Amino acid sequence: MDISDQLRQIRDEITNAPATPPEEPTETPVPADTEAPVSTVEVLPNSVPEDFSVTWYGFDNGGSGIASYDVFVSTDGGEFVLWQNDTTALSGIYDGESDRSYQFYSVATDNAGNSESTIQVQTSTATNGNTQQPAIYRLFNSSTGVHLYTANPAERDSVIQNLSNYQYEGVSYFAARSDEGIPVYRVYNPVVDGHFYTTDAAERDTIIQSDPNYVLEGEAFTAFTQQVEGTVPVYRFFISESGAYFYTSNEAERESILANLPNYEFQQVAFYSFPLDADFTPLPPAPEPDNSNFLGSNIFFQVYGPDIETPITSGLTANVRDGVEFSNLIDNDLEGGVGSINASIDITANSVLVEVDQDAGTLENDEFNGYIFLDSDDSLPPIESITIDRSASTLGIEDEDIFSIENSFAINLAGTEYTRGDTLKLDINFGSEAATPPEQPEVNDGSNFTGAEIQYQTFFPDTATSAGDPLTATAGNGVEFVIPTTDDGIGESLDISGNSIIYEVNDPNSTFANVEFNGFVVSDVSDNLPAITNVTIDPAGTTLGVDNSDIQFTEDSIAVNVASLPYTIGDTIKLDVEFADI
Repeated sequence: MDISDQLRQIRDEITNAPATPPEEPTETPVPADTEAPVSTVEVLPNSVPEDFSVTWYGFDNGGSGIASYDVFVSTDGGEFVLWQNDTTALSGIYDGESDRSYQFYSVATDNAGNSESTIQVQTSTATNGNTQQPAIYRLFNSSTGVHLYTANPAERDSVIQNLSNYQYEGVSYFAARSDEGIPVYRVYNPVVDGHFYTTDAAERDTIIQSDPNYVLEGEAFTAFTQQVEGTVPVYRFFISESGAYFYTSNEAERESILANLPNYEFQQVAFYSFPLDADFTPLPPAPEPDNSNFLGSNIFFQVYGPDIETPITSGLTANVRDGVEFSNLIDNDLEGGVGSINASIDITANSVLVEVDQDAGTLENDEFNGYIFLDSDDSLPPIESITIDRSASTLGIEDEDIFSIENSFAINLAGTEYTRGDTLKLDINFGSEAATPPEQPEVNDGSNFTGAEIQYQTFFPDTATSAGDPLTATAGNGVEFVIPTTDDGIGESLDISGNSIIYEVNDPNSTFANVEFNGFVVSDVSDNLPAITNVTIDPAGTTLGVDNSDIQFTEDSIAVNVASLPYTIGDTIKLDVEFADI
């Protein structure tokens, strides 16, 4: 039994111990505390800066309580030496040196003088100048059944030392650094003594406005709204009995809750963070694209099904070095489409290798059930040919299942039988010339959008509340904004060309939320355009049920309100725009 199992067993024994005192005082002496406490040093990221934070904690089942800790450190595999001596603190900053490795363990002593005897390495790390990844600590309130999550070691220590009803459960996952993610807001409800966490400012505001018990406490830590390489989903549950929320990044814990706790209502992926075994070692600089292979290019990957217009996972992007692996690709909680196989995908200089990671089966025989790869930075030349390397392929697909268009390609696996470990290896041959970036449009001639810098932004539940970051592009013969999922989960695209704006819904059937304003605003941010004098709905290109009252415009912006409108995938709004003469 390792130290983590010992701690968990002791915690459970403490939690389940009878709490009823004897009815009458007794003269029987209290047995002496003869049991040694146990302690551990928290898991550390695999890479940290020279000066990094180390935390530890313990439990004493003998009853006298922990009096102090000794913490030992080993450098580069050498002899362990005492770092923290007889301390009551639960954390400290270790003053390390660059390019060194460190190992730690702790020894707890209780108030009866008992000390741990088990000595073993409890965590390790290495210094390489990388910013330390913040840990998210999890604590359980045994009185209310509610969990607290915090990235603040001081708050964690204060709760452990001062609130006896809280049990410390360790690090849950690692947050994003402040320079690589967006804030996670923490909102407190004193009625349930629990917190709500979200990266969505509109959702934050909505829950505060709908329930006066919720109070904004600020930004708790940082995370990602879409999955990036190395991250895992953090799932959110609503507990119907208490009105509180529960969050976990542990897939086994999530599956156990779904199977055994019907009062835990699964809601969604709250955000994406790093697992405890994440590798934070900085990657070497990406090679410069040489226009003859994938090296140095940014590749975008996504799973589709049952047709080539329906994505069934979030997209992943990575820069191809000697090889980049996309893994754990399937998220079966996303709506729409039929799940493809769970696979890992390696991209090297001129090849793509797909390997099946699940047991035998047959893919749904749909129009399209497979993968799409896009060169996201236009650094690759056109693809001349793609061949299947039969010596390294065991999946039974044919040449007609592979499609390429310029510098992008798709793999259709619909109807394919597979077993775990099956592979598909594709060899990619590129043309001799790099893809030519599109020419910049000429400066606006005063009669249409061409050449103007256009900003797009969604708003919900009113025009004072943005529901996403603004997107900006230069309008040419046509510019398409591929819009990230909004608060209502609506996938959208927007084309602007000449004198028209075309908005298209990319999600299955539903209805936009009925609020004051649920839509988007398009603005001229370059001041190249003359004043807008009129905006009309083109009925021949419009299938959404908007009318003139839903369209508002000023001299340089247009707002479109789709609140309460039912929609189906492919529904459109086409607006014809007139400008004043210069």
